[in-house]
Amino acid sequence: MKVALIHYRLIHFGGLETRLKNYIQFFHNRGDEVQVICAKYNPDVVLPEGTNVEVIGAGLLPKPFRQGRFDARLGRFMQKHIFDFSLSLGRTSHQQFILCPGNHLGYLQKIGKRPTSISDFEQIRMDRRGFHHSQLIFAASQMIRKEVIDLYNVQPEKVKVLYPPLNTFRFYPPAGDERIKFRKELGWHDDSQYFLFASTGHTRKGLPLLLKLFEKLKDQKKHLVIIGYPEVKSSLSNVHYLGFIEEPRKIYVASDALMHPSMYEPYGQIVAEALQCGTPVIISDQVGASELVNEQEGIILSPTKLTDWLEAVNNFKRTDFAISTTFATDKKITLDYHMDAMLQWAGVK
Repeated sequence: MKVALIHYRLIHFGGLETRLKNYIQFFHNRGDEVQVICAKYNPDVVLPEGTNVEVIGAGLLPKPFRQGRFDARLGRFMQKHIFDFSLSLGRTSHQQFILCPGNHLGYLQKIGKRPTSISDFEQIRMDRRGFHHSQLIFAASQMIRKEVIDLYNVQPEKVKVLYPPLNTFRFYPPAGDERIKFRKELGWHDDSQYFLFASTGHTRKGLPLLLKLFEKLKDQKKHLVIIGYPEVKSSLSNVHYLGFIEEPRKIYVASDALMHPSMYEPYGQIVAEALQCGTPVIISDQVGASELVNEQEGIILSPTKLTDWLEAVNNFKRTDFAISTTFATDKKITLDYHMDAMLQWAGVK
């Protein structure tokens, strides 16, 4: 089968970029011919042998218009090539199927704003074109499915919920005394609790609330550990920025809980990663992945009520939670299940 995978960028960072690489590997393992089409490409990204990469630059247009230019050039490319299966990871309109990892109207609605800028209107336009020109839309959560239907006037039967896949080779439960070992390697104290915040977009994902929270906890043995980017600088002695971690499993396993008080998170891959590593979560009810979390796996709170987060951390006991070692399989978020469902809906083998 000839497969086209479309994304604006093929680089190292980002959840969508990780998913793109997983898709490439999946189709490669099947023996399919894979064509990746992008506007930005870092040749340091390691791809399976035989993967074709077509770079269609967006030119020197101002940033808000680059996605539209990429889509126009994509259209001309797709007219000249025939594929058995074509999937876009978002905001293009010349493919059979499209992922919906989020949408701009939904984001603005959740943060209480209206579209005002050129960038706002262009992102909404590209979302709408992508949704209406695709045969099926794979939404990252039930929350996102509802937004696409309600805000973009898309027929419900066209929108399927397909939770992002989890790489169980990278993320898996601790074995033996691995958690104790990792905490020692990190220099973490046995009589202290360490709460992890992993992010590449700190403000939207709730860091301001967490900084207020841990300022109130500065005299207790409770610490906030931050990984990701950009750099976070804080004068609080119980806030620790560790930088971007390429392989975060050690941090997940060592942490007492993952915290994610996002105002708007279409899914939240880090939530699934932490749970697969045996670590409970304390997350906002605006995180799509909260749909997968039960009371044995985490705590779900409003992203605006600081007192609720303070109570949750003050009363937190890791022993109150019991996470299955087969979390990803139980929740049907393995890569194999994800791809089987996608291809079944798409009507291809």
